[in-house]
Order: sequence, then structure tokens, then C-alpha cells
Amino acid sequence: MRLVYKDLRQKFIDSLRTDLIGPYEEDEELRESPTTSYIMGRLSPEGEDYSFFLDRDSFSENDSEEGIIEDMESDDTLYISKNKQASLGLRVFLSEENDRIEVNMKWADYIGREEEGKYSFSRNPREFQENINVKSSNILGLHIERDIYLSWIVHRLDTGYKMVSIYLENRRHKVKDYVSKNIFQVELELVNNELGFVSENLAHGMKEEEDYFFNKKPIFARGYGCAARWDKVDGNTVKIVTSDFLPEKEINGVDLNLDKYRGYFSMLKFSKSENQESTFSELEDILGDYAIWISRLEAHEYMKDETYKPVGKEKIKICNENLDRMIDGLRIIKENKKAYQAFTFMNEAMHLSRAMNLFSKRENIEDDLGDYLGDHSHWRPFQIAFILLNIRSIVEPESADRDLLDLLFFPTGGGKTEAYLGIIAFLMAYRRLTSDECHEYHKDGGVTVIIRYTLRLLTTQQRDRILKLVSACEMIRMREEGLYGEKEFSIGFWVGSGVTVNKFKDLEVSQYNNQSQANYKKRTLKSQIIKCPSCGEILDEEKSYKIDILNKSFTIKCPREACFFNKRPIPVYLIDEEIYSKTPTIIIGTVDKFARITFEERVHLLFGKRDVECLDCGSFLSTDEEEITNCAHRGHLFEQKQKPCKNFYPPELILQDELHLITGPLGTIYGNYEMAIDALCTADIGGKRIRPKYIASTATIKNAEEQVKALYSRAHNQFPPSGHDSDDSFFSKEISLDDYPFRLYLGVSSPFASMKTTILRVYAVLLQTAYRYKEDPIYKDYIDAYWTLIGYYNSKRELGGAVRLIQDDIPDRSKVLKEKNKDEWARIFLNYDEITSRKKGWEIPQVLEKLEKGINLGSDKEVLDIAVATNMIQVGMDVDRLGLMAVTGQPKTTAEYIQATSRVGRQSPGLVVTIYNPYRARDLSHYENFTAYHSHLYRYVEGTSATPFSARARERALHASFIAMLRNEFEELRTNKFGARNIENIDKEKIDIIIEKILERVKIVDPNNLEKAKEELVYFLDEWKKLSRSEDNLYYDFYYNSIAYKTNRVQRLLRPYGSYGKHNYEKETLNSMRNVQKEAGLYLWRD
Repeated sequence: MRLVYKDLRQKFIDSLRTDLIGPYEEDEELRESPTTSYIMGRLSPEGEDYSFFLDRDSFSENDSEEGIIEDMESDDTLYISKNKQASLGLRVFLSEENDRIEVNMKWADYIGREEEGKYSFSRNPREFQENINVKSSNILGLHIERDIYLSWIVHRLDTGYKMVSIYLENRRHKVKDYVSKNIFQVELELVNNELGFVSENLAHGMKEEEDYFFNKKPIFARGYGCAARWDKVDGNTVKIVTSDFLPEKEINGVDLNLDKYRGYFSMLKFSKSENQESTFSELEDILGDYAIWISRLEAHEYMKDETYKPVGKEKIKICNENLDRMIDGLRIIKENKKAYQAFTFMNEAMHLSRAMNLFSKRENIEDDLGDYLGDHSHWRPFQIAFILLNIRSIVEPESADRDLLDLLFFPTGGGKTEAYLGIIAFLMAYRRLTSDECHEYHKDGGVTVIIRYTLRLLTTQQRDRILKLVSACEMIRMREEGLYGEKEFSIGFWVGSGVTVNKFKDLEVSQYNNQSQANYKKRTLKSQIIKCPSCGEILDEEKSYKIDILNKSFTIKCPREACFFNKRPIPVYLIDEEIYSKTPTIIIGTVDKFARITFEERVHLLFGKRDVECLDCGSFLSTDEEEITNCAHRGHLFEQKQKPCKNFYPPELILQDELHLITGPLGTIYGNYEMAIDALCTADIGGKRIRPKYIASTATIKNAEEQVKALYSRAHNQFPPSGHDSDDSFFSKEISLDDYPFRLYLGVSSPFASMKTTILRVYAVLLQTAYRYKEDPIYKDYIDAYWTLIGYYNSKRELGGAVRLIQDDIPDRSKVLKEKNKDEWARIFLNYDEITSRKKGWEIPQVLEKLEKGINLGSDKEVLDIAVATNMIQVGMDVDRLGLMAVTGQPKTTAEYIQATSRVGRQSPGLVVTIYNPYRARDLSHYENFTAYHSHLYRYVEGTSATPFSARARERALHASFIAMLRNEFEELRTNKFGARNIENIDKEKIDIIIEKILERVKIVDPNNLEKAKEELVYFLDEWKKLSRSEDNLYYDFYYNSIAYKTNRVQRLLRPYGSYGKHNYEKETLNSMRNVQKEAGLYLWRD
């Protein structure tokens, strides 16, 4: 099947090559200028620059001056040249004694003639061969014909090899007969049949660890004005290197299931205690095989290299440490009955959630969930291994594993989410099973897991997946009647007010909230959950949602009578007030929301703090006077339903998805607040501090050790640890492209047209080619993968111009392509949408649902033809049917490029067309090094940085973390109304303990700033104490527009960042981790 997809994908590539480079026919005769027909693959006369004409009605090379200049100056880098391309070249490496290269050159001249007032251009193909001596350079060049020259430059390396750059130049001069001075479909081929061209690694010498790691993917050439292509690699040599204006590079897929373990690790079988022996046997098998794999690393050929040996030994040591931890995990579930019970619970919950997913997609409405409980789901080897790796840190919280951040580093789409969902389910069960063993805290309830994402889209999609798991866990808990506690398993969606409201009063009509605004907020709230997680039924707008503003309750039920959640609410909480009271098992949200820990007193309920519990209304702090009073007014009287209670055990697991995005300004601020979150999640058991377990995941990261230390003040363990080669880490192995075609990248760059014209040409070809094969008897069942084109842009500004192209220019170009290719129809009616931050929160799930619709499931009029997007989709958009993407401009980072392009090609071989801007130096460099770059994509992932204790970071956030830690520790400081003025009443020695905790972290993360941090904390504390003595009504924060604040009856310690304040002593404090720098408006005044 994948081979059919591969053949179909090649049709798209051939169509692009034909339309952009040509020719349509070998002996073609064109009725339009070939300079208009073909915008790539040609060399223009020497020294020719752009002629600017405003030509709106044709697809001419002569774009408007405005368009070309915009492309040249759209970033702050210098553009290469205003001249059109007159040469191309290749750079190769040879051994010193290798002096001869055979050079084959091909191009076509187009000869114009006029007949009866009409022009036509006939194609005249040309081929030449030269055997050149590369002992020395020949800059003047060898004349081939009609002012076409071949030149070369030789540079000797200190390793005994030489680097040779060979150029084909068009030195014709621009004259009246312009077209004949161009050469088209240019190709330069270098052949060395004796010793061959050697790889860059060999020529330069293997100097870095990555040189060894990627040694099986050697680089042989780079291009000038084009890309380089080679095949038939023999070790570190190759015989033929060719220029390519439309370079291709297909990357390998990876085998995550491993042939030997197909059918192993069944979730259903693992969930049944009667299969205990076979469960342990299968787990022992994989750990035994991993041990054998590690032993083979010791015998690897690289270990004979003295330069590499220390690196290799360290890798083997890390692999053995991971193996030991997995063996410990297996030992624990063998010996600890409750741990094994939690393990079976985890498997049953995961299996049930998978069954829910299948049931949601049922075609027969008579089916029941029980019909989907067969043996359909299995763990991938790396997933079950990662779970074993983390069991000790959960079951034995005092172990060293607890203080280690485990980073799950795996390719996008590999199944990282399922791996950490398994750990979450295990922890949820184990915490409840052992609740009677903890005397200091109450473990039946409370927030157990905090999951944080960086982007709204990611949060939306992942929430739905996690909600299925939580629903499955709750169904099992209800069935087992008390075994897994009395409190429900639930999930809380804790995000900004732009997605869900923070308070129930925001849903009421009031002076500040008219009927239209209230209705909009209700609609947004309801749109967060639109399907039942258990059965997939669409929720009824009127019947499924119940908002009780008076009792502060929002419940959602499934309208399907046979569903488990028809009689009881779906266990999800969306409004902050209810989340604080109900303390759901899992909190899921965006990282920036956690800046609220400084301002919001009730947020401490999420970290286990509480004083009063109502069986119906949830938990309260003693300072929640209004909440406790309202609860009593409902008849829930103290000592009846309201009772004093112990603190919940704080969250035990903090999970950060897409760690690579926590960098730059966001990472710097995040690292500061993380200090407070770590402290708020730390339990005190018998005088010992038990910190939370941290797990992170990513598919693209470099310098993880430094980033983890800066953000979390912890050591890290990257799983799976790498071996000596990039193609094998035991848990994932690259698959041959012959057996498993995967994702192919294609490069486009035209110095003869503006970016708008190039985008137009590429989009039109891709869309029209899909239309051409829609009814083809061979490909009609496969075309859906390439029917919807994802257009990726690096900014909303760049994306904005695409909409006009879609509406007007692309349909017009499709008509031209219809005639050229003799198609029956042109694809002119385009259904498009966008995925950007301009979309409202409730609109994003609707767009994703549109993308799920394929032409094989209905009319193609209902299917999106184009979806344009920004970097919002680089993580979290999981639509398996998508196989086609066009990326406009090289994204800012390689990590973003990998993440974004990994959205396509999951279910079928993908095609990614990257359209480079030749007027940007960085884009041109990526184009010329296309093959090398895509061969070693992960090598070029940029290192991330975060400096949480730098001067500006301390100014923005150090005091905020300090306040959050103090409010969590001391009840007297917790309330917003009186807390700030009580700082004088707190024993200095106790405050010093908090300061010392902060300084311990600074000492690990950034010791150079230790003294400065100490000075600033002491100074802030002194100023706070002075204010508490001088101001009777000192609040942490108060609404700046209130009468009380304006008339000085109330003072405040903090001022939300960027807002108005009356007094200089108000400490500016972030409300969100994203708003870290003020914006200035710049206005141009003209007389």
C-alpha cells in the first residue's frame, strides 16, 4: 500500500519539476516566453538585474517592484544580490592523489522566431563532456560554447584531502534577443569512477561526537545557487554528484514496535492478574534483550578509536543506569502487591480509553462499548520501558529517582503521550491504594498530577485524550466500590480567561457584562467539550450542559441514554472557581497561567492546602469566608457537611510537554516561577522533604542538561539513551526507505520571481495534481492523503497574503495548468480555513474536525482544500490523514521546522515542499545545503537557553515566587484582604528558611548571581515590612479603578505588569509568563 502512495507522491514531484523547471516535452515549442514559463533551473546573462514591471494579469517573472523589494527586505538580514542567477556550482572532496573529474553538462537553449506576428520558442537541448585536471584552480574558466564557461577552485586541507568547487557560468551579455542568452534546464554532473568523492567527515576528520553519531549518513557535496544530489553510496565514497534545482531528500521512518515484540505487551492481558507470570516473562524478555544490545555497544568499532572511547564509555554507562532502573521497576511490581495492582489498573484504564476511542468512531449505532473491549491495544516497547523506568520514583518517593527529571525524547507521532499517560494512571491508582499508609496528609483526593503545555492548540487536543483516560479511570473506580478511594477521578482545564471564564459571575448579565457578552462566554465554555469522551456522542446544546451560577456548578452529561455519563456528570471542570473547590486529580493548562500563584489566594488549594471540606461543595481555605458562607446558606452546615480536614498530599507528578518550547524569555520567567511550584508541591513526611517527580517530553532538543538545570535545578535522564549510531537506540530503529517510504522534503527557490509568484505556482501545481488523480482507477483510493494542502507560514503577516492568492490567483493558475496538462477540469473552487492565534478558542476544535474529514468519507466539497497555519500547529495537531504541506520560508529554528513538518506523513508517505526566499541569506544557505541539512536534521537543532536569575528576570519574577512560597507556607499571609499586612507577624527565622530555599536553587542554577539575589530578596522583604507598618489596609492587589484605591483607603503591594499604579512602591508583577516586555507604539506624523 505504501508503495502506491509513493508512486502517487512522485506524480506531484514530477508535476512540480515540469512546471517550474521544464520541459513539458523534450522537443517542445512554446507560445509564451520560456522565461515566463520556467522560473527555476536556468542561468541568465551575466550581470542582468531585475526589470520591474507592474504586470497583474499574467504569471510573469517581471513582478512588481514592490513585491520583489518586500521579499528582499522582509527581515533584517542583507539580501544576497539584486542580480539574477548566472552561474551554479558544486563543492566536492577528493584525496590528494585524485586529480581527474569527468564533468557532464546539460542545458537547453530556446530559439525564438516570429511567424505571422506571433512568437514561438523552440527547445534546443545541448550536452557536453569535459575531463578536467583539478591539481590546481582554473578561475578564468574553460570555454564550452557561446560564452558558457566551466571554472573551478581547488583548496587543500590539512588532512591530506582537497576541496574542489566547480562552476558552470553563463557569461553571455544581455542584448536585445534576451531569451536566447538564457540557458534552461541546466544540469551539472561530476563523475569520478576511480577513487570517488569522499565524505566531508573523512575529508575534515572526525572531530565531534556528532561526526560519529551521523557517520552512517555521509555528506558528499554542497551546492552554489543549487543543491547537490548523490546516490549509490559506498561507505565514505560516492562516484557521481549532480546539481539539482528541485532537491529531494526522504528521511527514514522508525520502527517503534520492533519485529520481535509484535503482539507483546497487550494492555488487555496485562490488566488481568491471572496473566501475572506471562506479564513478568514478557517484561523480562525485553530487559534481557536490552542488556544484550548494551553489551554489543562495548564491541562497536568506534570503541577502538581512542578519541571516541571516553564518549562511548559514558553512553554505555548511561544505558546501564537506565537498565538498572527498569529492572528495579519490574522488581517492585513483582514484590509489592499494591504496585502490581496499580500496574493492572493502569493497563485496564489505558485499554478502556482506547476502546472508547474506537467506539466513538463506530459505524453501527447499535454497537455497545462492550463490543470494543477486545485485544486491540499494545504498548510499544519504549512506552512500557519508560513506565518501568519511573515506577521506583512513584512507589519509593525517597529514592534518588524522585529528584531526577526524566526526559522522554522521541520522534513526533511516536507515542510519547501514551507513555506518560500510563505513568499518570499508575500514580493515580497507587496514591489511592496507599492512602491509609500516610498519616500527615489525606491522599484520597486532591490534585495528583499537573500537566502543562505551551500552546492553546496543544492543550485543547491533549485535554480530549487525557479526558478519555480519566473517564476510564473513573468508570473503574465506580465499579470497584471504594478500592480506589471515595473521591472521583477528574480533570481540570486551568487556562486563561480567553478560553474559559475564571468566575461564575462572568456568565451573569451585569453592569460590566451585557447579555451578548454573557451568551458568548457561555458558548465558549460549552464549546470546550463537544463530544462525550466515553461514546463520542455529540453533546446537546440545551440538555447536556447545566450551568448553576448560584451554586457555582457547571456539569456536562452525555445525551445518549445507554452511556455511563448519562446519569452522572463527565468528570471535567472548566471554571477556575470550581477547579479550586473540587481539586481535580489532574490539572491541565498552559504554562503562563501559573503566574497566578502570586495573586490568587485560592490557587493554594491546588497544592493540597485546605482547612474545611464540604462533601458536596469541595474544599476551602479558612480564608475563603465568602465560599464557606455560601456553602452554609445551601444548608451544608459546619460539623454536618462542612468539617475540618487535613491537607491533601500535594501534587506528586509534574509533566511538561514539548520542553523545547520553554526557552528564551518564556523559559527565563518560567524557571523563576518553577522554583515556587516545586516548593508548593513538596511534602513534609516525618521531617523529610519529598519533592514532586518531574517528567518532560520533546521530539527536538539540544543541550537538555543545561536547560533542565536552569528550569528545574535538577539532573536529567534522557530516554531512550542514544547508542553509537543515529539509526538505532534499541527502542527505535530506522526502516529502509525501500520497505517503508516515509516523509520526503522538496526544496523550491526561484531568483527569477517574487515569493508570491513562486508560492502561487507551487500551490496551484499541488492542488491541480491532486484533482487530476482524484478519479484515477489506480490512485483514487489513495488521493485523500494529498488532497488537503497545509500551508505553513512563519508569521501572520506572511500568511495574510496567502488568502488573496487562494481566492483569486490560484484558481486562475489552475486553469492554465488544466490546458497545459490537458486535464478535464480545473480545481477552481477552493474550501479553505486557517489555524492561527486569530481563531477563538472554541473555533479551533471545529477546524480540526474539518481537517479530519477526507474525500473518501463523503463529498469533496465538505473537505478542506487548503488550511493555512502559523507555528501554532508545530505541536499538538494530530490529524493522521494529512500528507501534504508547503512551508513558506525557512522557519526560525530547526526544532520548529521538524515539529511543523511532522504534522504530515504519519499515516501515509508525506510530501513537504519548502519554498525558500532567495533574497534572504539564511534561506538561500538552507537551499544550497538542502541534502546535507535534511540528512542530519536533528544535528542542526539549536541549543535552548534560559537564565531565570539574570538581572531582568529577578526584577520581573523573583519577588513573585517569593510571595507565592510565603503565602503557601503561612496561613496568615494567604488572604488577599489582610495577608500582606501580616508579614510583620511572621517569625524572621521562618522567613529566612524560605529565603535559604531560594538561594539553594540560585546556587545550583546561577551561582554568579547568588549575592545579588540575596540582596534583592532582603531589600524587598524590608520594604514590604515598612509598608505593612505604615499602611493599615495593605492588599496584595486591588482593582486600580476602584473608589477605595483612588481615594487611598486601600493600598497595594503589587501592581499587575503594564497596568496603572498610583505609588512607586507598588512592585510591578507579571500576570502571565508571556507578557514579559512592554510594547511601545510608534506613530509617524506627517504635516
